[in-house]
Amino acid sequence: MENKNEIDIISLIVWILNFFKRYFILIVVFIVLGISAGLIDFYFGRNYYNTKFIASSPVINNQIVYELVEPIKYYINHEMYDSVAQKLSLEEDVVKDIRKISIDTSLNQAVVIDMELYNKDNTELIKAGLINYINSIPYVISSIEGKRAELDKYLKDLNKEIAELNELQAAVLQSIEGNKANNITIDGMFNEMMLLYDRKLLLQAEYNSLQSFKVINNNMIFDAENSLMKSLLLFSVIGLFFGVVVSSILEVRRKVKLKQSETK
Repeated sequence: MENKNEIDIISLIVWILNFFKRYFILIVVFIVLGISAGLIDFYFGRNYYNTKFIASSPVINNQIVYELVEPIKYYINHEMYDSVAQKLSLEEDVVKDIRKISIDTSLNQAVVIDMELYNKDNTELIKAGLINYINSIPYVISSIEGKRAELDKYLKDLNKEIAELNELQAAVLQSIEGNKANNITIDGMFNEMMLLYDRKLLLQAEYNSLQSFKVINNNMIFDAENSLMKSLLLFSVIGLFFGVVVSSILEVRRKVKLKQSETK
């Protein structure tokens, strides 16, 4: 059994060697065509750059933002640049530099927006247009305003409670001084006051953080997607693939003709 397997493997290797020997010139021709196509793509194709930026907001549900950006992606994929320009409030010539946009919502309270651009010069305009578009969405505006109104009410109630406690504490201090039992009462009121102030600080910090989306990384890195080595390698592999496919078709036809001639 082992000898038979060894013979089969050797036969397969011999067949492969004969196959490439028989169609060597054809395969080389396809590889050369692939290299030529790679050179044409590099020197005459339109290069583009890949970059990304991070926008953060502590209020908005990231998944909803993903769905809200889908129309922009749809317009870009279908080259509806007039609609993209209208949504982003940009000139149509600027948005034509956008090759592709994708959004990653896996971060907490932030989104990563990947952009493929044909021209680096309009990056800041496109970035600002995207942020303005997201922040002008009614859902984003209402979410921030609703949360602010809720916290504003809490802060007003808390300030009222602090004022009432201040008045009560002042009244107690005026009416009963030097009484040990009343000192305990005053200490309790002071502790309660400190808790209220701590709570107010937390609410105030949360209120101040309720902002629309802002870019939090300004140092954007650009990766050129078009390179000579990448183009040559990619198109050479494509040329090799088509060369092998065409050679295989010719080999099958040759085998069929041999079988037909043997039957005759």
